[in-house]
Parts: sequence; structure tokens; C-alpha cells
Amino acid sequence: MKDDAFHGSFLEILRGIPRRYRLPALPSLGVVSKESHRHANRLAVLIEHTRLSLVAGREPGEELRLAFLNTLQALIADAIRPEAGDTTFQALTLKHRSKWVQEYVSLASQRAQDMRRVHTLVNAVAHPAKLERLPQDALRQVLGELQTAATSERWSETSSILHRILDQESASDIRIHESLEKLRQESGLARLLRLEALLEREDVRQYRALWEQQGPPANSHAAVQEGAQARRRGMDVESQTKYALEAVAEVLNRRAGTQARYRVATSMYVPASLAGHHEGGKTEWDAVLLRQAGGEATSSAEWDVLLLLEAKASADAIATDFPRLLRGLRFLTQAESHTSYAFRAREGSFLLRGASLNVLPTEPDALEGTVLYTSDAMPEDNPRLLSAGGRMQLLTAAESLAYATALADGMEADTEVLAPLWEQLLTSSSWQGVLQQYPLLRHARELMVHVDDLAAAAG
Repeated sequence: MKDDAFHGSFLEILRGIPRRYRLPALPSLGVVSKESHRHANRLAVLIEHTRLSLVAGREPGEELRLAFLNTLQALIADAIRPEAGDTTFQALTLKHRSKWVQEYVSLASQRAQDMRRVHTLVNAVAHPAKLERLPQDALRQVLGELQTAATSERWSETSSILHRILDQESASDIRIHESLEKLRQESGLARLLRLEALLEREDVRQYRALWEQQGPPANSHAAVQEGAQARRRGMDVESQTKYALEAVAEVLNRRAGTQARYRVATSMYVPASLAGHHEGGKTEWDAVLLRQAGGEATSSAEWDVLLLLEAKASADAIATDFPRLLRGLRFLTQAESHTSYAFRAREGSFLLRGASLNVLPTEPDALEGTVLYTSDAMPEDNPRLLSAGGRMQLLTAAESLAYATALADGMEADTEVLAPLWEQLLTSSSWQGVLQQYPLLRHARELMVHVDDLAAAAG
């Protein structure tokens, strides 16, 4: 597939596309030490110099270690600032500082399950349909109050009504009494009562307020609107990508002297036989340029993968997406050479030859001519160099939270508290993702093009 003249024409088109999103050259260590950078970017550059030292077989020096620690402490200090910091990190720091917040978080994690259990027990005696069958008396009225309190999630009131019923002679019906006694002993109700009490504490209220600043609550109207807007942005980029790629396919078809050899499939799903036993990898590709393997373009025609594309509304999105893309490529390389696989797409079903799938490259530096990212966003003047995941791993490490806690409590914090993170960065496998994130980002941005440039390349 790679040796014919038409593939050469295809690579010629790809190589002619400007790379607006390419990262600038890595600053030297001396420049990084003296010039003003955003702390996260500076930290990313320092980590990359650390990685390069290790690759070259050199032990990173004390200058690099101190620069890393000082930059990390500056990142933490900025993030913990009440007015202009990172509210997610502030919430996590508050949780680290307060045993009450820790208890609240633990109880809140099982709140939905506890509520279901309590509602089940309440409905066993006070469901509206059951109440209708009871005589019009004091018991029926108070059971109705119990149902209303539980439905409104007023747990102190629910507990108070429950105890009042059990203390009254009107609860003489043995079945009702047993059900209410079971509700009184329900540990889920006790946890909901404790959760309600914790909500009165100032540190818990502050914690909830910090989380609410992350965006509208899940399932709220604002959240739905925000999600819909993001989906529209994504769909716009996908649509532009499709039209630009179809223009490339038309050029290739003209050069091949046929109208059907090259075509585009969108929203193409990897069959379960290749992706069913794997997790965390890409199983849907936004757009795929296919080349017919031979014969006429019928429903039984076989196709080879020529180019895989992913459309992103923001260049920053690729930092998180690229590892998933690499895992998705590995799914495809599990294909058997002599087997064809049915891939479902918006345009129908396509039989893809395993021989074209199992030779796909999977290393980040070997993807030129196989993978493209597209976007319609303007390139940033100062691109983000530290991925959101890498930044959060650094900030949420126990050492970072301890340092932030000291700052929040108005104490003098020694930068050497962060020193274990430097050692882990050099030696721990759990920190390899952070250590390797800059070269991965560089490779990903080399693969990113503006949709207008992709369309222009076909002209």
C-alpha cells in the first residue's frame, strides 16, 4: 500500500499542509531559569530537561532540582490564592485540612444509595397508594407527613416524625410497627442525618461552594445548555473536517483516474472483535480516508485505511486525547492479516482488510501520514505545555497538599517538603506519564492542522 505512486501523491499533499499548532523550540535551561513564564509552562519545560538528562544517561543536577521545586511551590502558591487561584485545588486542599470535609465527602459518595434504601422503607408503609387504603385517622395523617418529609429530603424531620409515630399507640398495627422500626434502625438514615448536620459546618459549606464554581451542577438546565454548546462546536469541526477530507479524496481519485477508489467515512466505529476486550482506547474515529483494495466499489468491496482523523474544537484537547488515540491504534493492529472486518460508519458499513490495519504505526514519532488532528481554533500565542492531567497529578500529590495546607494555615512552608516528588519523578513508574507528557504533546501538535489548511491543500 505504501509503495505506489498514488500514495506518494497523498503524502505530498499531507506534507504541504502548514502546521500552525507546532510547539516552539524547547527553551534552554538557562533561559527558563531567568525569564518569566507561566508556572505550569515553566514546570513542563523543566520536566522535559529532566527527561532529556535521563535519556542521555546524566543525573539531573542540583540546579534543575531546585528550579523544579521552586517552580512547583510557585504553582501551588498561585493555585491556593483565594481570589484568583484554582478552586478545584482549593477544594482538595480544604478536604486535606478538615476532618469534617473528609467525613462529608465520604458520606456524600453513598448518599444516592442511602436515599434509595430509605425511600424504599418509607414507601413500604407510607406510599400514597398504601395511605389511600388506611382509614382517615391520625396514623394516616402522620404517615403522610413522613412520606412528604422523606420525599423532600428533610432527614431530621423524617427522623422526628418516625420517632413520634413509634412512640404513639396509633402505631399498634404490628406490620406498620415492624416496618417503622426497621426504618429507625436503618444505617442509611443515620448517615443521611449526619450528612445533613455536616452541611451546617462552615468548612463544608466552603468546600461545596468551591466545587460549585467549577460549573453548573450536573443535569441542571445550565449544564445541559453548556454541554449542547460544546457538542455543537465539536460537530462543526467534524463537519468541516469531513468536507476538507472529501476534497482530498477527490484529488486522489482524479489522479488515479477513477471516481470511487478513495472515499471518506465519518464516525467510524471499531468492531467489538478488535476493541471489545480493551479499555481506555479510542473506538470511534471522527473521519477516515479509505482506499479501495481492488475490484469494483460494491457492498462487498474491501478497503484499506489511508488516514485517520480526529477533530477537536481546541488544541488543548489533544493532550488528553493523544494517549487514547495511541491505544486505539493498538486495537487496530490486533487485526488478522487474512481477515476483513466490518466497520460501521455514518455512510454505511465498510469491510476493512486486516492487512492494512495490523501494519498501522503505534509509536508517537511514526504517525506522520497516518493520523491527523484537525481544528478550526486559532493557534495560541502561548500554548499550554503542561497537560491538565499532569498538572493535577503534581498538585494533588500528598506532598503538594501538605505544602498548600501549611500556606492556607498561614505557616512558613519549606520547599523541601516537595523534594520526594522530585525523586518520584526520576524513579517511579507512576510518574512516567508526567515525565513523558512533553514529547507526547509535541508529537500530537505536529499532527494537528487547521481545517482550512487541509481544504486548501486539496485545491
